[in-house]
Amino acid sequence: MRLSHIPLIVLAAGAALAVAGPAPAELAVVSKVPAQQPFGDRLEVHSDALGRDMIVTVTPPLTGLPKGEKVPAIYALDEGYGVAGPAGSAMAGGGAMAPALVVAVGWVPGQWDKRDEDLLYGAAAYDGRSLHGRGPAFEAFLLQELKPFIERTYPADPARAVLFGHSSGGNFAAEILGRKPDAFSAYVIGSPAFWVDTEALPAVTQAVRSGAAKQVFVAAGGAETPVMLRDEAALVAALTAPGSRMSVRSHVYAGARHGGYFTPLFAESFPWLLPPPAEQAEVPVQVLAGYAGAFRLPDGRVLRITARGGQLFADMAGFAERELLAVDRQTFRLPDAPIRYRFTEGGKGVVMHANGADTPGQRIGTPGA
Repeated sequence: MRLSHIPLIVLAAGAALAVAGPAPAELAVVSKVPAQQPFGDRLEVHSDALGRDMIVTVTPPLTGLPKGEKVPAIYALDEGYGVAGPAGSAMAGGGAMAPALVVAVGWVPGQWDKRDEDLLYGAAAYDGRSLHGRGPAFEAFLLQELKPFIERTYPADPARAVLFGHSSGGNFAAEILGRKPDAFSAYVIGSPAFWVDTEALPAVTQAVRSGAAKQVFVAAGGAETPVMLRDEAALVAALTAPGSRMSVRSHVYAGARHGGYFTPLFAESFPWLLPPPAEQAEVPVQVLAGYAGAFRLPDGRVLRITARGGQLFADMAGFAERELLAVDRQTFRLPDAPIRYRFTEGGKGVVMHANGADTPGQRIGTPGA
């Protein structure tokens, strides 16, 4: 597979306050590039299976990836509609779900017309067009080229991979679930259009009969057309048929149209499929009380630790007080940032681990200081 980065152009613009005088000149656009995430990788990759390039955006958690650990990966078709990456990054960074990579898959500019056939198995007539599906080729790109590349290049856990698809992408996700259920550990399927792809629902039914056991979140908008709501209900019925081993959740978002529920969908489905780590270990109250106090770091900053309500709180100049979650008897972490504090026995000192470095702190105040 050939891989190349799309050049990223950063534009800086200055602004001056307008005072009395001539009208300002019209703003000139110097350059225009595709919208970018503030961090992560936006790649253009070449697929031999498809015979053309594709766009892939890889977004890590807002607070970074855990050091030395493999994390789940969410593969979001249609570039996650621009929402999956930021939503997953923020929720993972904030502790609402497990740390995960979001791999948004899309088409290069000028080739989005290939989407409908790439996501279709077989043939269909839609919107005045006769579609000839390239689903098997797109499946080969996703499973044989992209997924192995992501797992080689990033700390992505092959055993914890989620596939998201909506509309035609929902059809494709249902096809993968039906044909190769073990390709992903979980699926998010929004507003499947089985009236376009008549092969998808029978494939899911066959997977259920074969005993496949996967987690599947199914959704639709409550203001969608009756046929879309019918197809969503048909998928839920197939997944929950007698004898099914599928673990299924479904939600019809009241008042939402076809593309109007991505934010609540991701907020509900991602934490269910990828729950956050266990909140905290049990630490005796008297031990917590021994850690309370003030600690001076080498750069002069003072870290103040407070114990109350069976929990520790950290407060450092320039930051608001933050709760700490117990990893073990001596180690505590922030719930939404890759920062840990490890106290010595008796609380005589503390070591703050952040950005891959350890910073020691010496006690300068008594508990409660």
